[in-house]
Amino acid sequence: MTYKVFDPEKEIYIEEKIYGQKWLNFLYPHKERKKWIEKIIFLFIAKIPLTSWIYGYFQKLSFSKKKIAPFIKEFSLDENSFEKKVEQFKSFNDFFIRKLKKNVRHLDLLENGLICPADGRIRIYPDFEKEELIDVKGRSLNLESLIDEKLPWKGKTAVVLIRLAPMDYHRFHFPVDGEVVQEKVLKGNLFSVNPLALKKNMSYLFQNKRVVSRLYHLLFHSIYMVEVGATHVGSIKQTYQKTHPFFKGEEKGYFEFGGSFIVLILQNDELHFDEIIVNQTKKGFETIIEMGKKIIWK
Repeated sequence: MTYKVFDPEKEIYIEEKIYGQKWLNFLYPHKERKKWIEKIIFLFIAKIPLTSWIYGYFQKLSFSKKKIAPFIKEFSLDENSFEKKVEQFKSFNDFFIRKLKKNVRHLDLLENGLICPADGRIRIYPDFEKEELIDVKGRSLNLESLIDEKLPWKGKTAVVLIRLAPMDYHRFHFPVDGEVVQEKVLKGNLFSVNPLALKKNMSYLFQNKRVVSRLYHLLFHSIYMVEVGATHVGSIKQTYQKTHPFFKGEEKGYFEFGGSFIVLILQNDELHFDEIIVNQTKKGFETIIEMGKKIIWK
């Protein structure tokens, strides 16, 4: 299996290296495999949190450090962007939740702009109901199931999907200035959010464990920011101070080891969108992006 994403800097499509691809090939459905075997695999991997907890625990032990250097080499990561030196990481998970040096990411601080909250691969749907994301069985992403409540507006809804691959920087940030009006943790499974898995079953996003925050901004009004856990991601950590307003680009939290997903949901009230990302989304491709880039403005 191969998967291509769009690189806007090089203006080319590149084949993404999928971490643990053999594992994913085994985990997700095969025509020749009996359904009862599929159910057993899913029971132990995705529906029993202890499985991900055990795997994640081993990534926090000191012996897991030996995985760091090969991982950096395989995915061509820039060590100079890390806040710590490679030899200072205490475990693979410590490396996975690494911080970056200041000013490594350029933040667009214009008041009328909303920035991407994380590094990853992005899709933008300016009018989600007309451009629904549908899996192979015709199931679409149900926004109200995702946030576990009804949207507080009428009219067009814009949706931003950001997939964090294991090689990405796994801390996430606030996309605007504002305040957190509401936050809730929704328990769930830990299915993979790899695009090959979502293509088969879109409902994984709203079946998985997630944190739903409703943010408020003067121009954009209500913005839902949803952090979705996935296979081996048992922990979504919130690091911001909940008693204070937040600032654009301020760290909100991080995902521990594994692949992860962030969804932004907001009312499309005469908004403007990054055309490159929207056009690639229409073509069925994700676009590589870094945290801090302006993606929506008013």
